[in-house]
Amino acid sequence: MIAGLDRVLADVLGIATVVANPFKNMGSAAKVNSSALLRDAPMLAVAGGLALRSFD
Repeated sequence: MIAGLDRVLADVLGIATVVANPFKNMGSAAKVNSSALLRDAPMLAVAGGLALRSFD
């Protein structure tokens, strides 16, 4: 992840931006490191989506 990219895009494009968090409404086990998951969540979006496909 590139630090500050969301702010640069917001300034250049003139629109509001947010960093995606695909785990925002998901629960996790107690032994999951919450701060690491929050930090890495945008990079895990594809993996999380593919994992959810098995539940369809």
